[in-house]
Amino acid sequence: MIAAPLSVAAMSPAPYALELSDVERKPDIDWQYKVIDGVLYRRLYNYSTKTPLTDWEIVP
Repeated sequence: MIAAPLSVAAMSPAPYALELSDVERKPDIDWQYKVIDGVLYRRLYNYSTKTPLTDWEIVP
């Protein structure tokens, strides 16, 4: 086995490459729960924008 010299050069990022902050992300949507007088309620909540998406409903 013979080792040959290897040259390496760094390149700047391509001008069309997206910054990480430019990439759209999927919203973080999940259920929020609370108990009132022993009854469990839930609503869909967008944790990315901190806004409720539905009204409170009794969990079936």
